[in-house]
Amino acid sequence: MLNDEIALYLEELTREISTLGESGVVSPDSPADNLSAEDSLCLKAALQETARYVDQELDKNLEPVGATLGGQATEAARYMLLAPGKRLRPTLLLRTAALYDVPAARALDFALALEMIHCYSLIHDDLPAMDNDELRRGLPTCHVKYGEAVAILAGDLLLTRAGELLVGAQVPVSARGGLEKEAPVKAAMVIMGAAGDRGMIAGQCLDLKSTGHTLSKREILLLQMLKTSALLASAVEAGAYLGNAGKEEIDLWRRYGILLGLAFQLSDDILDKTGDSVTLGKSTGKDARDDKATFVTTFGLERTREVLRFLTRKSQDVLAGIAAIANRNLRFYELLSKSMINRLY
Repeated sequence: MLNDEIALYLEELTREISTLGESGVVSPDSPADNLSAEDSLCLKAALQETARYVDQELDKNLEPVGATLGGQATEAARYMLLAPGKRLRPTLLLRTAALYDVPAARALDFALALEMIHCYSLIHDDLPAMDNDELRRGLPTCHVKYGEAVAILAGDLLLTRAGELLVGAQVPVSARGGLEKEAPVKAAMVIMGAAGDRGMIAGQCLDLKSTGHTLSKREILLLQMLKTSALLASAVEAGAYLGNAGKEEIDLWRRYGILLGLAFQLSDDILDKTGDSVTLGKSTGKDARDDKATFVTTFGLERTREVLRFLTRKSQDVLAGIAAIANRNLRFYELLSKSMINRLY
């Protein structure tokens, strides 16, 4: 994730956001930033449609194993994997692949693997040694229900099952109906790279290290680009790889994913401060409880809202760049970006 290109993008974002912070000027909220009621319903229906498909396939791809055969970890993994969730990452991958006329069945294993990796990270994040949380997706966290040892194994199981799916997707190109030979390999590599020491795990390490400290603008952007944006960016990037998109397009998709991930985390930090646990399905106020470094601790609540609007507008510019190259309908992505501004859960 953090190659030379992304490092330069980090510096660019830091400079632009610093200018906002120093001048105190950002264009005010406008109707163009927000979703209309009709657009909101349209986006919700699109997300729910893909989520239902993903839910069905997740259930099929992680079948129960009897307790006498050592199935306790599988039960715990299914408990959290099949709990109600947004399925944002697999949705982004499937929809991006579909933009390039890749059928859902050909992109499915990549999408399922991505959601399993995300779910494993949630199970481990909630452990007492990490965030010590007791509520996730409206349910008791995995370790609360099954104990710490089984929860650790459940997370491990999901990560290894994701790897199994990605390896299984590397079938001969003739069986993948037109995909270039390298496409599945590149898609798998970008997903696993985003999950590892150049992405999510690196971000988690920075998160642990930053506890009790107020981070600079650059430091908090780097932390969240790795911890949150990496997997989201890998979803659209992998989808574009499967669609045999050109390098310029893939680079723009990566930037869109980074901006969407940052916007998601900005809204998450705002909701932790202002939301309620019933609506969110997870604990609130835990960032302050655990003395976590967040966008709110770096920028303050109102400035965080301004940065969120700024990055949302910037993501629209990136989508315009993709549309200029590919001439594709990107309405879903435009609505998704805007939805981060007034996100409720």
